[in-house]
Amino acid sequence: AKCHLKIDTGLNRSGISWREYSTSFEDIVKIHNMKGLLIQGTYTHLACGEGQLDWEIAQTKLQTYRYNQACEAIEHAGLPLGIRHCCSTGGALVNPEYRLDMVRLGMMPMGMSFSDESVIELGLKPALTWVSFVAQIKNVAAGEPVSYGCTFYADKPMKIGIVTCGYADGYRRAYSNKSHVLV
Repeated sequence: AKCHLKIDTGLNRSGISWREYSTSFEDIVKIHNMKGLLIQGTYTHLACGEGQLDWEIAQTKLQTYRYNQACEAIEHAGLPLGIRHCCSTGGALVNPEYRLDMVRLGMMPMGMSFSDESVIELGLKPALTWVSFVAQIKNVAAGEPVSYGCTFYADKPMKIGIVTCGYADGYRRAYSNKSHVLV
């Protein structure tokens, strides 16, 4: 199987955790030596790649430092790095110095970006229609919150429908309480 090795440098989602040189290097070596795997790339995912606040810039610098440290250790051991990448759409736009060998433009080809400003600046147009279904219908009491961040409170008892689409699918939190669905 052709694959890319993910190094977790601070997003704390998936991948081999890298915090300075540690026992995680042993796991990297084991993966490289697994029969049936061909490592064609080594990457990380930046938690704040598009961020421009001081703490976000510091987090991105920390993650890229860790990533480069891991890559140096892999190369020093004589293992292939393959294609190196760490930028998603936002990171590639805001931090071109981190583009490396390739970038992952997950939402951009669909006409979306990390901010409304960048959508306008780049002249992006939505290139998709989401089709989903109502997975559950439930009653919500007056005063109960709905959604991450409790951005909506029921002003009266109401029936709501849960649609199988969310943030992981590219639906941005900024759309909360501003979007409509056709059922």
